[in-house]
Formats: sequence, C-alpha cells, structure tokens
Amino acid sequence: MHKQYKAVITDPEMIFENAFSKFQAMYQFDVCHFFLLDEHKKVATIFKTLPNRKEFQHTSNIVDISANDTYLNIVCESKSVLSSDEKVLFYNDHCYNPLNIHMEHEFYLPVLADQDGSLKVIGCIYLGFLYHKPKITYKQAMAEIDQTVLGNVLNAFTIQYKAYHERNRFFSQMNIFSEIYNNQYAQVNHPYNVAYWSTMIAAELNLSETEHFNLYIASILHDIGTLYLPNELINKSEVYDDVDTQMMHMHTLYGANIVKELAYDAADLSHIAHVIRHHHERYDGMGYPDGLKDDSIPLFSRVICVADSLDAMLSDRKYKKSKTLSEVIAEFKRCSGKQFDPKLTDIIVKIIGSRKVDLDHLIGAISWGTLLFTTPIGFNNVQGDVIKTEHGYKFITNHYNFDDESYFNKTEITNCSLVLFRGGALYEFIVKFRRMHENTVYISDLVLKPIDQYFALYWQLSGQILMDRSQSLNMTIQRIGGNAITFYLYTETLKEIAVAKEKLYHLNITFDDGETLAIPGQISRSYKSAQLTIFDFEYKSISEGVRDKIFRQIFKKQSEQQKLR
Repeated sequence: MHKQYKAVITDPEMIFENAFSKFQAMYQFDVCHFFLLDEHKKVATIFKTLPNRKEFQHTSNIVDISANDTYLNIVCESKSVLSSDEKVLFYNDHCYNPLNIHMEHEFYLPVLADQDGSLKVIGCIYLGFLYHKPKITYKQAMAEIDQTVLGNVLNAFTIQYKAYHERNRFFSQMNIFSEIYNNQYAQVNHPYNVAYWSTMIAAELNLSETEHFNLYIASILHDIGTLYLPNELINKSEVYDDVDTQMMHMHTLYGANIVKELAYDAADLSHIAHVIRHHHERYDGMGYPDGLKDDSIPLFSRVICVADSLDAMLSDRKYKKSKTLSEVIAEFKRCSGKQFDPKLTDIIVKIIGSRKVDLDHLIGAISWGTLLFTTPIGFNNVQGDVIKTEHGYKFITNHYNFDDESYFNKTEITNCSLVLFRGGALYEFIVKFRRMHENTVYISDLVLKPIDQYFALYWQLSGQILMDRSQSLNMTIQRIGGNAITFYLYTETLKEIAVAKEKLYHLNITFDDGETLAIPGQISRSYKSAQLTIFDFEYKSISEGVRDKIFRQIFKKQSEQQKLR
C-alpha cells in the first residue's frame, strides 16, 4: 500500500505533460487511464487517457463497477497494486474481469487519500500492455512508488481529485439553492433562463471557456440574496412601495455576501460576488447599490442586467402577460445607453431576432429540469438539477430514491426524456442514461427531440380549457401545431384533468389578432416543471376548416418573426 501524496505543484496539466514521457519510458506501457471513483464506489470515471489516441480510448468514459465484478473492485477492496495477465481472476471466492480483454497485461495502481481519519481509495491509475509483459513487477511497483516520476503523477492525480470534489461540492450547494427556490418562489426557472441568455451573449463576445463558465454560474446565483427576504415580498404581485423597494435593493448585497462564502474554496469563482453585487447598476449611473456607470460596471454584471430584464419581459406571470418579441426589441432600443450597455443591447436584439437554439446554451453547467419516465403503466416525472460533467450529465433530485421500487421499477422503463423551460419556450430531450443510483441518474447523452412534423411553432397564447359546461380554467399555450398543443397551468390553480383516452376536452384559443378557435381533444401526457403543470393535448374530431385556420395563424406568425431577424 502506498502513502497518500500532498498536492505540491498547482498545475496538474503541466505535471502530466512533464512527467508522462518519463513515466511511459519507465514502465513501457501502451495506454494509461486515470480513474476517479465516486463516493459510493459504484462508478469509475476516466478523466484522462494517455496517449490520447482513438484506438486506446475506452468504450465509455464511465465504467459501472456496481456489479462488483471488475479488477477495479479488487483494487478498491485491497487498497493494493494489482498486476495481472489473467482474463478472469478469483479473489475472495468471487470471479472478476479485466478492464480490457485485449491487453496482454494490466497494472492497477490505487490512489489513496485520507478521508475521515482513514486511507480510502479515491482513484486508480491503469496501465495496459498490448503485446508484452511489463518490465516492472508487483514488488518493484510497491518499492518504486515513491520515485519522483510516479510521485509527480500521483501528486497531479490528487490535485485533480481535489478540484473534482470542490466542483461537486459547489454544484451540490447549488442544487440545495435550486430546491429552496422551487419551494419558496414562483419562478424557479428564472435564474437558469438568465444564465441561458447570458451565455448566448457570451458567445457573441467571444469569451473564453472559463469566462463563459463563470458568467453562467454568476447568472444562476445573481438573485441568491433574495433568500434573505420575506417570501411575501418576493412573490408580491402588487406595485412595490418605498419600503418594499428599499428591502428589495438589499438582495444584491446579501447575494454578494452569500457567494463570498459559497466560493471560498474555489479561487476561479472568487470574483463572482463582485458581479452579483452590481447586476442592478444602470449604464447611466442611476442603478444600485453603488451608482456605477458605463464601463465601471463589471462586464458580467452588465450582461446579467440585460439577460435578467429579457427574461422578465418574456416570462408569463399570473399577474401579467409576457411581451411579444417586437415589444421586447422596442423596449431594449428605448433603454439603450440608459439602463443597458448599448453594445450588449445590439447583441441581445440580434439574438432574440434570430431565435437561434444551441444545446450547450440550453443546458449549461447546471440546469433545473424535469425527467419523464415512460413505463407500461404510464408516466412518472421528477424534478431536479441537470449537471454537465466531463463525460455526460448527472440528474440529481432530492425527492426520490431511484433504488426504491415503490416509485417505479427501473427495469420497466421504456422511454426517458428531459424537459427544460428556456427563453420562454419548452424543450424536450431524448435521454440516454447509463444507470440510476439512489437520487442520481447518470446520463451519457442528451439529444434535442425534433418537433413533430405537424408542430410548427413555439408560441405563447392565451386560452381556456373547458372542464364542463359551467367551468373553465385559464391556461397558457406553449407550442401549437396542426395535430397537437402543449399548454400549462399554475399547479396551485389546477383542477383534476384526466390523462385518459375516453375523456374529451375543448380548448378555446385566442390568437394575437383576436381570432378565437374551439378545438376538441384529449390529454395524452402531463408532468410538472417548477410551479407549472404541463399538458400535451392531441386534437380529436377536429374539422379541416379549423385545422386550416391554425396553419394560417402559424404561417402568419412565422412571417412576422422573419421580419424581426
């Protein structure tokens, strides 16, 4: 067993680059994988492969070790170097398999760290030999493990592990804040919408990947100071009086203080508190808390100011309707050089005119969304955070344990999708997931689901769903097409709406020009997202005349949007 290594050198990439050639010359291996283990020892993630050649890439960067049948499991249990040229190995009366059956020989070197007063395996360095046995033996590896070359590699690994867990801890804290937003405020999607628009602006500014990430995180946390304010103030629908306004202004100062503590261990995020403090400054100097103006306002603060205002204008609230795109553009032009940076105003007008959709911008580093599971007996949905990782995504929820079969049987899932609200529109992704464990779903890929051929437009419209002859509920349509509609209701106002083939409803839809259409149909699917319940409504027994009118409205709206570009 080797001792743990202290992180002496601060740049792991430089260590890898400097040490790798000597490391390979010493052991003459063909491929090296660096594995990080999750805290439950259920998943091993390859965070680096050297040399970085296609033929040496593992079939997946995520290795499921929950079945307890790999050589990695032996390393975790024994905390010792494993050297083997066996295709199957028996250990403690169990049968284990190598990582790569095509390798002539494999070496596994555990990386240990002190956790809670004892040494635990946090990762593994894997060495694969294609055509020959290594020069080094098991005993030599144990004896030479303190040599400078291998020591430097282990130092780099420890630094990488520390950064990995700091990042996980940071996202875990953000997940907690998301839950608080969801429980207390009506607009849990707001910070993620602001982050979406901010990163769209960042792309136009050609910011670096690090700046892009930092802006995204700052955008999500921009209103975190409201956690110190009364719920009734945050959710108030009436106009604020002077006392309300003064209290609300304090959220920028509260937010800056919270983020200082939140990002204490993350040096690259230390400036975010400054950004959050100033996201309500105005370009003309009439903002708060410090009355900064022009370029004295941090660039990220100016970006968030634009993105924050855009989401407010595009969002439908119980007490106000969202603005149309033409109204939004007119408002930005009116406030250019006053509330908003003129350069950023031009950028956002260009973005909302093009309505460009980008997968990375929609999801970002962390997003709030809803997972939909289809089983033979129906639909299940759960809300949580989607976190982008080095090799896919993780969906984390605090509401369910996926190992609990009383929720649903994982083996019976026939389909899985992810739904996000971004920029006033609803997007659905096909989910390719690797495994589910406790409150986490490990996702290998997300593919934006193409809109059905009859679906033509995301379009917020007002309407009513007729419950019976004497009762109706106001609802908001999210997208509309020739054979189906997606609409939502605020959950707190929701009456029972059945997802059943035999139940027929009628929707009354009012278009922008005042035309109203009555459409019969059935609810095919329903699920929750934040404080909303969303319904997919399929037309039944609709006349071709009504369908033609829907298409004419859609084509008219598309023409109007083209003129804005």
